[in-house]
Amino acid sequence: MAKTPTGVAVLALLNLLVGLLMLAGSLDMLGPLQEWVLSPGLLNIPQASLILGLFYLLLGIGLLMLAPWAWWADMLFAILNLLVSFISYPQISWIPLVINLIIVLYLNQGSIKRRFRV
Repeated sequence: MAKTPTGVAVLALLNLLVGLLMLAGSLDMLGPLQEWVLSPGLLNIPQASLILGLFYLLLGIGLLMLAPWAWWADMLFAILNLLVSFISYPQISWIPLVINLIIVLYLNQGSIKRRFRV
């Protein structure tokens, strides 16, 4: 098994943590950081916490295993979050925008893409 890069391991652990908190129904433990993880509008959808919690858990496991589908899923999720940040103009949420931009730039580094075989 290939050694997981530190940055990917951090992303994976954060995804696992958020997934566990969402499944436990304790996302509010993050307090004001909650909006960095999930759009408040999504929490109004029935079962959104369960579905997204499972998604975050699977994504975290996939990132730790360097699965190509996890790279694509994380890229898609980060890009969608970037779009949501821009759509909220003029009240852009800058912190989620910067975090997701860093994720996109990091995952697109040549050495990281090679580790995921994409």
